Amino acid sequence: GIVYDVTEFIHNHPGGSERILLAAGSAIEPYWHLYRQHFATDLPMRLMEDLIIGKLDEKSQDEIDNQMEKIIEENDDPYLNEPTDRSE
Repeated sequence: GIVYDVTEFIHNHPGGSERILLAAGSAIEPYWHLYRQHFATDLPMRLMEDLIIGKLDEKSQDEIDNQMEKIIEENDDPYLNEPTDRSE
């Protein structure tokens, strides 16, 4: 896994700063699984290349991978567990 600093990108996020801030400090995989437009082109990944600040340790990435497997296996409705606003 890769760690990104999106501070300078927040105000340019096409979905709005509110959306990108939902994932602040956490894994982006659950959000990208929900908001599939991130896979429509290679643009999101190209933009993020310049935002890399580190690499996630293997144990943390394994936890994220396990979380994603559970999300994929258990959800018939991709919006069932939509990420919520963490500031509430």
